[in-house]
Amino acid sequence: MTTHPEPKRQPLPAPVAAALAIPKEKRTPEQQATIVKYLRSMDPELARLEKAVRESPPPPDVRLVGAQDLAWALINSPAFLFNR
Repeated sequence: MTTHPEPKRQPLPAPVAAALAIPKEKRTPEQQATIVKYLRSMDPELARLEKAVRESPPPPDVRLVGAQDLAWALINSPAFLFNR
C-alpha cells in the first residue's frame, strides 16, 4: 500500500490477472493456486525461510528419541534401583 498519488505498478502476469478477474467464490482450485503461487513468489522473507527449511538437516527419529528417554527414566527410577 502507498499514499503516493501515482504509485508505480507492475503489470500482473496474464494467468494471475485472469484468475483475479473471476469472483473468489467461482474460482477453480487451479486459479486459486495460481494466485497464491504468484503472491508467495513476491515475498523475500518467505523465500528465505523456505530455503532454510530445505537446507536444514532432517530431524532425528522422534520415536527413537522417545524410547531412549523412556528407558533412561525407567532405569533411573527409584523403584527400579531398589528392586534389583
